[in-house]
Amino acid sequence: MGANEAGVVIGNEAVFTRGRSEADPGLLGMDLLRLALERADSAHEAVGCIVELLETYGQGGSCSYEHPGFTYDNSFIVADPNGAVVLETAGRSHATEQVGAPGRSISNGLTIEGFARAHADRLRGRVAQCDIRRAHRGRRPFRKHRR
Repeated sequence: MGANEAGVVIGNEAVFTRGRSEADPGLLGMDLLRLALERADSAHEAVGCIVELLETYGQGGSCSYEHPGFTYDNSFIVADPNGAVVLETAGRSHATEQVGAPGRSISNGLTIEGFARAHADRLRGRVAQCDIRRAHRGRRPFRKHRR
């Protein structure tokens, strides 16, 4: 979703957690992502920046102009030339996991096991089909056309 001049790249996805309310004030995931890219020179600095903003200001607000009651939390994958980290959030809570070989993906559901057990909204995650999409990671969904 974004990159900076230091080689830090951040992607994010909506994740569905228990206890979210449209009344919760705070920053949107894209606000957190943008501020981290403006302020960080490494993936670990970017994660630290997001966590500090999250703990200070929280996350919240309406995530849809047409459906103001639609809210969600965020999952981030943050990388630089030296490695990558997954950062998952639920309100002001968070968990991180270092990305190892062969790689990692995020997709609308919490994936860090203990954090997911504590915070995931299983019904909304099932509707978003996050498990189905994650099961296809690394597979090519489309065939190459031969000419």
